[in-house]
Amino acid sequence: MYKPLSVDQFKEVQGRIINNTIGAINNGQIDPYEAYYNQIPSMEIFGNIIPLEDDGYGTPLKYQYDGLKNDAFYQGNTDWTEMIRNKNARTSQANVTLNGGTDNSNLAFNFNAFDQDGLYINNNLKRYSGRLSFDSDITERLSTGASLSYSYSAMKHGQQMFAEGLTKPWLVRPDIEPYDSNGKFTTIDGTSIYGAPVALASPLAQLNNKGNNAMHQFLGSAYAAYKVFEGFKLHGDISVSSYNADASIFSPTYAVDDFSIFGSTLYATLNANTSKNSNTSLNFRADYDWKKNGHQLYAMAGIGFDRYKSLGDSHSYEEFPDDEILIDPGSAARINYFTYYRADQGLNSIYSRLSYKFQDRYLAEANFRTDESSKFGPGNKRAYFPALSLGWRIDKESFMQTTDWVNDLKLRLSWGNTGSTNISNFLYRQFFVRNSNDLWGGSPAIVLDANLPNRDVKWEKTREYNAGLDFSLFNNRFTGSFDVYDRYTSGALAPAPAPLEAGTTQYYANIIDMSNKGFELELAYDILRKQDFTWNLGFNIARNKNKIEKLNGANINQYQADSYLEGYPAGTLKGYIVDKIFDSQEEIDALNQSSPTGYYQNSATGIGDYKYKDSNGDGVININDREVIATAQPKYFGGIYNRIKYKNLNFSFVFQYSKGAKAILDDFQNSLFGSMGQSLNKDIYDNMWSENNPEARFAKITFYDPAGNSRSSDRLVYETSFLRLKNVNLSYTLPKELTDSWKIGQITVFASGSNLWTITKWPGLDPEFVGTYISTAVSSNDAYPMSKTYSFGVKATF
Repeated sequence: MYKPLSVDQFKEVQGRIINNTIGAINNGQIDPYEAYYNQIPSMEIFGNIIPLEDDGYGTPLKYQYDGLKNDAFYQGNTDWTEMIRNKNARTSQANVTLNGGTDNSNLAFNFNAFDQDGLYINNNLKRYSGRLSFDSDITERLSTGASLSYSYSAMKHGQQMFAEGLTKPWLVRPDIEPYDSNGKFTTIDGTSIYGAPVALASPLAQLNNKGNNAMHQFLGSAYAAYKVFEGFKLHGDISVSSYNADASIFSPTYAVDDFSIFGSTLYATLNANTSKNSNTSLNFRADYDWKKNGHQLYAMAGIGFDRYKSLGDSHSYEEFPDDEILIDPGSAARINYFTYYRADQGLNSIYSRLSYKFQDRYLAEANFRTDESSKFGPGNKRAYFPALSLGWRIDKESFMQTTDWVNDLKLRLSWGNTGSTNISNFLYRQFFVRNSNDLWGGSPAIVLDANLPNRDVKWEKTREYNAGLDFSLFNNRFTGSFDVYDRYTSGALAPAPAPLEAGTTQYYANIIDMSNKGFELELAYDILRKQDFTWNLGFNIARNKNKIEKLNGANINQYQADSYLEGYPAGTLKGYIVDKIFDSQEEIDALNQSSPTGYYQNSATGIGDYKYKDSNGDGVININDREVIATAQPKYFGGIYNRIKYKNLNFSFVFQYSKGAKAILDDFQNSLFGSMGQSLNKDIYDNMWSENNPEARFAKITFYDPAGNSRSSDRLVYETSFLRLKNVNLSYTLPKELTDSWKIGQITVFASGSNLWTITKWPGLDPEFVGTYISTAVSSNDAYPMSKTYSFGVKATF
């Protein structure tokens, strides 16, 4: 968690913002008429602002700032980050496994119970699961087996409304008490933000939403195999999965923002949805395995059918008698909306494999499959995916037999094709949806849905070349593998521009050609190898270089254009380069005089503001001066593994690392906008410009940011590089002589820790937590922190 500002620091921030803004008004950098309506009313809530002169019609042209108002601040001293934390969140887990069988069959049963408290209050997850499986040889030719599993999970939560809003716990003013004299949640005055007395719910109140999510998951599979004759088998299997979910979130009146000042009514609301998803997969295949005189041939051919069904609904209710008891749908005064969806999709596959091996020295394998997907239109449903791989066991050659320090050496080469259907169903067709009742005299209207159909949308295809080397040396003490690959995706599926005149907002097409090139290296070494003492160290490193090769003439949506740049990785951020922070008005005046527009940046730029780099040399800063300032692609990443075993004692730890990726921290960018009444991130507070801190990283903060210091720039970008102690595990197995005397198979006690410490220069909560989509892959809004976990347990077998 962040360390929030103290009350005195929060007050100082408000004073700085007011002082900077008044200075900009008096210096002519902010239009006094704009300031009169936009900045002054909000600043007058916190500061004593005295008009000095006006235009003769009552509008002041200059002001004097005469310090903060004492009555603008409260007597509280609240650390909101501590208030919402679930201190020492508990996790417990129990697992029971039973195994049994005969010479011809085996049976296994497993049960698991899991109970975890979240990092924030009112967050909890419980999960129960069981699995039953058996395999049996019915006859010498016929074998069969099946497995059934079921799990139920229930999550209770207070929804994190502040993840994207104005009330993140580390940005909420600390001078407010969490509860009033009646024990009710206090609200936060949003007047300085909205220009009217809006009552914002505190982070503590927001986490008292009543959220419930329940998931029922069933997985079942069965197979039968029949040996027709030696080496030839027929195999059939079926698998069925079902996922049913129910979710609801009740928001009491004290947990939502109150905008009734604008004429709306404050109601408690209940949002609920259900979903049912099922997948059935049926496969038949024939296998043939032939061996003779060092030759081995394996052939397989099969056919598969996959069917997916999904349906669900969503509904919302409002106005309940109270906030605690009568909160079910039947207690609501009205229903706001109801939606329903259903979708079916399928995939038919034909696949085959032919592999050859000679004396376990030369290996070759060819694969071919073809898939037909219902997601694509006529003529585009089917795609073909061939693949070929070769292997050479060099250590089996005669010239290697005298090299006793090489235990295994294998060279691998492969080429293959894969495909993706990563789009929604039936985007090649036009559908109709119901619209509001106010278009045709109160009758329901039927309109086109938001999707513009693309009849030519088709499979996204990827071709890959791979070369690898596996080795084991010095009596298998030093092992490793090295792979290099070249992957090229043609016609990647992505959202494309849609003509708004058509009344649509969504259009998908095969618009991107993308390449991925890289390597993976994995090494392991037995530092010690004795009867009672072993020590193994492992290391892996990988690098992937992603690049958009072609956009095939596509014009990307203006809000996503930076994420799709030819010649750059997918997921980039363009922004401005900061040369310095202005420290001389003479320099600003000289740049303005040389600019063809009269202003180098804009009329509000003054001392303490950023000086952006004029990348194209035209004398004016605009969108054309932006450069790529961040990519989500690291230079390399990997892990370090260590295991020490001494008799019955085991100790292991895993490090995880990444180097070179960059992202922008959203909180920093939002803070530079200069909203009154909000606190700041501590890093911004410690490193923002003032006359006493001219070498600061961040520019001065002015209300409404008229100089544009909050625009995306390299000053807001940080590397997300890190080295993390991901896991530590210590276990001890009781001596066998002792457990035998207790009639117990084995008892192991263990202790472990996860995410114990991280070395990083990333100022956010977690360097791994960045956006999950291409357009957000270079930003982080710090919605949920990474948890440290300590576990203690006992494992016993009977």
